[in-house]
Amino acid sequence: MGEGMAINIDNFFKNIKYNTLQKLKFDALVGGFGAGVSVALHSNDLVYGYLFSVLYAWGLSYLATQNGSQTKDVREVRELYYKFIANYSELNKTFELTNPLEIYELFNKMLYGGLLSKDGTFILGAEDARDITSIEGANICRGLGVCRHISVVLSDILNESGVNSDVMLGLFEELPMDAMTKLSIQELAKAFGIDSDPELKVEIPKFKGDANHLITVAKKDGLAYYLDSTHRCTHRVHDSINDILINSRGLMKLKDSKFKLDEYRGLSTAGVDEEVNAAANMKALYEDNRDIFTKFYYDNKEIYAEIDGKMIKMVKRILK
Repeated sequence: MGEGMAINIDNFFKNIKYNTLQKLKFDALVGGFGAGVSVALHSNDLVYGYLFSVLYAWGLSYLATQNGSQTKDVREVRELYYKFIANYSELNKTFELTNPLEIYELFNKMLYGGLLSKDGTFILGAEDARDITSIEGANICRGLGVCRHISVVLSDILNESGVNSDVMLGLFEELPMDAMTKLSIQELAKAFGIDSDPELKVEIPKFKGDANHLITVAKKDGLAYYLDSTHRCTHRVHDSINDILINSRGLMKLKDSKFKLDEYRGLSTAGVDEEVNAAANMKALYEDNRDIFTKFYYDNKEIYAEIDGKMIKMVKRILK
């Protein structure tokens, strides 16, 4: 394919809407195969039939590479979303927040207080979410989301606020508190490879299946902060096992190859005090500046509504 043709095709996909792309994919898959077979069987020119089939196969494979992130309405939502992220980062600058824990604590208050959502409420759920590449986090502005949406927004805010951040994928399993107090025993039963100590009567689950949880990671001054806004708690690297994170509710086995936990052992032993202080500081900050945070909500309410209006029209993805 020539360069000029490639540019024209790319421009075509940039100027259609997300729903149009999804319909195009579906129709091409369902109807195109029949057309290809029909041409191949009924054409007197076998070479023509072969070429048609090859061209169709190429077109379908090219369509498969189009995830919708460059379509017209998705780009519009992305622009609105990053305007919101920039506005939020100004809040952190106003209050001179550079500590990842404080940014995280304030974000939680804003999120669950409904100040980041169109109707002033936030629901922890994804039934009506639109999981579209590059605008997953925009669901938060619509008033809904789960870990894969929340962690992206917090990461974007941290990065915009000058703190290096990313999201981390893992498999999370909840544990009862009595088990959590004994996690050092047998190195978590050798990372769940053998039975736990029967005398302790602690059932340590073996991780099964694929990843089921996403959290935010922030790195600053040689420390890593494992921030879980979904469960509203922070994770720590286990003392003995480099691919296990722990928090007050359970365990998360790392599934993300781009992270090496032994390079960032998490907060120092004084980190617990740091967490407590950050929570107390942000609680006071939030309560003492309700007028500023309320103004932020109303200043951004139109952005939230525009995002919701555009995203609600987008069909749930037919073909990935």
